[in-house]
This record gives sequence, structure tokens and C-alpha cells, in this order.
Amino acid sequence: MTTDPPFSLYPEETIDLDEMAQLTGASPVLIEALIRQELLVPVEGEVDGLPLFDPSDAESVRAGLALLESGLPLGELLQIAKEANESLRQLADHAVEAFNRFVRDGVEADTPDRNEVGRRLDAAYSEMLPAASRLVGGHFARLLIQGARERLDSRDTDPNLP
Repeated sequence: MTTDPPFSLYPEETIDLDEMAQLTGASPVLIEALIRQELLVPVEGEVDGLPLFDPSDAESVRAGLALLESGLPLGELLQIAKEANESLRQLADHAVEAFNRFVRDGVEADTPDRNEVGRRLDAAYSEMLPAASRLVGGHFARLLIQGARERLDSRDTDPNLP
């Protein structure tokens, strides 16, 4: 059984760059590189000019470090991150637009009380974000597994492949 990351539009707690480095073991320079590649997205706000993060983002940074420790070069990780960001940003924009058209517009049309609109949209968001994350994340994991199996199978049949 999988658990969903604790997504929140407005995290109750934030950590700064130094705290992120301490939590993850990543250098501040590496964290800044992840920010530049938009693989790590700070929450809104700053303290003393430094970005703030949702503490749950530390798990993602630790996952990136695990990839580096497994032998993936930093440049390759950053390239994958760049490509993922470009693809996922388009997908996220489309999903947000779909949410607005099919959920938000309907709730606002059916609910005259603004407070109730907010509660209903928050409930829909709380349900839909983890579901969308499982859908996309699960599909990506399956694509990775499929690609790895195909690569392993082709190595078995063609010994000249690396």
C-alpha cells in the first residue's frame, strides 16, 4: 500500500535553505541547483532573502541524493529534472485548467455561499491532488519498469548492447 505525500497549498510549517540542507544532507549549492532547474520549488515567501520549503520536500531531495549515490552523474540528474519539469509543468497546467472548468466552475455555479464554496473546493482539492499524483506517479513508475525490462531483455538477445 502506498501513502501519499502530505500535499498542502499552504503548509503549516516551512523550513529554510539551511534547514533543508541539514534534513537532507545535501549541500546548499546542490539545493540551489535543484531550485534553478525547478525540480525543487520553494513555497511562497522568504526569510532574509532565502527561500522557504515545505518540510515534505526533503524526501524528494533525499531521493535525488540516493540516485547520485547509486552512480547517476549530477549533470544527468539535472538534465532528467529539466526534462521532467518541462513535461510535468504542461501536464500540471492542463490539470489545473481541467479542475477549474469541471470542478471549480460547477461548485461556484451551484453554491451561493462563498464560505461553502471554499470548503467544497478545499475538499475537492484534498481528494483530487493525491489521486492525480498517484495516477501520474504510478504511470511513470510503470514506464520505468517497462523500459528497464525491455533494456534487460535486449541485452540478453544482443550482447553488443551496453
